[in-house]
Order: sequence, then structure tokens, then C-alpha cells
Amino acid sequence: MKEKKSYELLVLAENNSGYVSLMEAKAMGIAPVYLSEGVQEGRFQKVARGLYLRKGYSNDPYFVIQFTYRKAVFSGASALYLHGLIDEEPKVMEVTLPQNYMTKGIKGLRCSHANPERYLLGLGIAATKEGHLVSCYDKERAFLEAIRSPGSLDVLAIAERFFSEDHSEESLLGYAEALGLSDRLAFLKTLLNNREILS
Repeated sequence: MKEKKSYELLVLAENNSGYVSLMEAKAMGIAPVYLSEGVQEGRFQKVARGLYLRKGYSNDPYFVIQFTYRKAVFSGASALYLHGLIDEEPKVMEVTLPQNYMTKGIKGLRCSHANPERYLLGLGIAATKEGHLVSCYDKERAFLEAIRSPGSLDVLAIAERFFSEDHSEESLLGYAEALGLSDRLAFLKTLLNNREILS
């Protein structure tokens, strides 16, 4: 019986890019003790509360964050990276959470809060480089966040890449109005147009 349950765990991990959650195991009638034994035997490692990764698979930190904080939406530089608008992976992942979500105890993340309207604006999904789907603001919202708070980002380079790819102009203009960024967006478009004329 033990060998059968262990085999079922390995198959489950194989079908989930190496991951097994405690909830999935229980749904298949596999007791938590088999996961604990798998950790002791070196076949699995615990990567988050209730989440295990089979040995030989690479860990996807975006997937683990999504699993751990279900309401977290990747935003800021993390969203830009997931959408391919910047090449360098941010050193600190950024997420947006609902207004009253408690962030005490959350380590290693840059968290911001938003009221319900802003939290849901442009809510979408993106694929990580490992192929997992995670909650992320869509390309248009991510781009506008870069305009609003550029920090060390090269906004012109991001804008050139953004406008050279498929995007929804309707969503972009709607989000810009909702976020109070219409003037900044228009100014940035003018800068890009002048740059093209001069080059």
C-alpha cells in the first residue's frame, strides 16, 4: 500500500510540473504522512505551507507566491517582466493586494494595496518562464504603472517595446483615464513620435 501511494504522489508531481499540494494529495486519498516521508527520503522538498516539489524539478517562485497568497496580483516590475516588457527579472517581486489584506509577516515581497476598483482594473493572467499561469495585471495596466512610478525603469525603452507589440489601445486609454494618467500617456506618445521623426 505504501509503495502504491508513493507512486501516486510521484505521478501527481509529474503531471503538475513537479508540484504536489496537500489538498490535491488528500483529494486523491493520499494521507499527509506520505508527503512527510517523501521529504525525509529526499524525494520531495517543502517549498511553502501545503506545497511540495519533487526532486529534480526547478522551483518557480512566482507560482509559490501565487499559491501562498491567493489574492496577490503581480504588478509593477514583476508584471512588466512576466509580459516581456523588461528583460531583467526584478530582484524583489511586486504584488498588489486588496485594500484590507494583512501583509504582516509577508517577507521578500514589495506589497501595495488597492481599493476594489483599482485592484480589479486590468486583472489578468501571465505565464511564468516555467509555464505556470499566475494572476498578473495585463500588459496595458503594467505599462501604465511604469509611467506612474518609473523608479529606475527606462520608461522610453519600455514604451518602444510596448507600442511595437500587440496591445489594446482601448484598454490602455480606459485604464489611463481611470488611473489619472491620460496626460502622461499623451506626453509619452508625443516624445516617442518626435524621437521617430528625428531618427
